[in-house]
Amino acid sequence: MLAYRKSHGTDTAILSLTEQWEKELENHNIIGLVSMDLSNAFDSLTHDLIVEKLRAYGADDNTFELIKDYLTNRRQRVRLGDQFPDWQGISTGISQRFVLGPLIINVFMNDLVHVIKNSSFSAYLDDTQIF
Repeated sequence: MLAYRKSHGTDTAILSLTEQWEKELENHNIIGLVSMDLSNAFDSLTHDLIVEKLRAYGADDNTFELIKDYLTNRRQRVRLGDQFPDWQGISTGISQRFVLGPLIINVFMNDLVHVIKNSSFSAYLDDTQIF
């Protein structure tokens, strides 16, 4: 994954993909592409799944408790004009502004390498291409 690193933008991701495809075409291979926009990934992960996944990846007790505490009892509300409805509890999703958000998404994206066989994939932020 190229994202979240200095000097690695969308242009770097596209260049890398283009170079990989060029090699395949030079070897007379046919390229098929599945392109996925996982923009809702930040919103769809349950908090319980996030903390258990981090535990499975070996997060120590302090890290585990810190993330669990951060995600527990979160609430939100939306302002409608000058009205503020009641606060609602949330049990899924992480803020994209949360400094560990990209790390958490990467932990889940890492499972792709165990599932995808006979193909390659490229991931940049929430966009993934399997080819």
